Amino acid sequence: MRTLPLIRLPVVGVAIFWSTLALAAWPDPPDGGWAKIQADPLIQCARDAEGLPWCYVERDATVPFERVVAAIKDVEGYPAMFGHLDRVKRLGPDTAWVHVDYPSPLSDRDYVARFTQVAAAALRGSEPPGAIQAFHVRFRAAESAAAPEPGSDVRLLRAAGAYDAWDLGGGRTRFRYVWETEIGGGVPGWISDRARLLHGDEVVNGVLSAAGG
Repeated sequence: MRTLPLIRLPVVGVAIFWSTLALAAWPDPPDGGWAKIQADPLIQCARDAEGLPWCYVERDATVPFERVVAAIKDVEGYPAMFGHLDRVKRLGPDTAWVHVDYPSPLSDRDYVARFTQVAAAALRGSEPPGAIQAFHVRFRAAESAAAPEPGSDVRLLRAAGAYDAWDLGGGRTRFRYVWETEIGGGVPGWISDRARLLHGDEVVNGVLSAAGG
């Protein structure tokens, strides 16, 4: 829970070792498709078959593809990229504990995530026209005995998402972030809506800035 401004120290990231798995494109939009959010036309949202809320945001930027990939892989460097994500602890080769700082009086959130790199061939057909190469990562909530106890924090047991990057050539890269947006804890809808918009912008801006955009 945020009570005083945080002092951010330099973070030296150690990339998590990514397991490679051929997975189908995920998550799929529902029959009604993705709906735009009025407050941010770049963020679109939908509910899956279980009724869980998902959003995605994507942006093209003049940044090298390799640097975007390096930023995505640097999980332990996320606190330096994303303002509300203040702690990450590596728990295993492909697993990390993530702590999210929420303003008082809301409880902070945390989750354990397992990251999987998806073979580009598994998603062939979803790439932008003219894309030269691609990098895809999926993460989903997991369990680990090495994770800190949540204490007063709200543990997000359904946390999940995706990072996608495509090399468009000419030094340009398309970055897309997809995430399950339920924040738990019985917060009012307007807070969830605000958190959704802030989080999407924060991740896209953080990754592209870290890549030099």
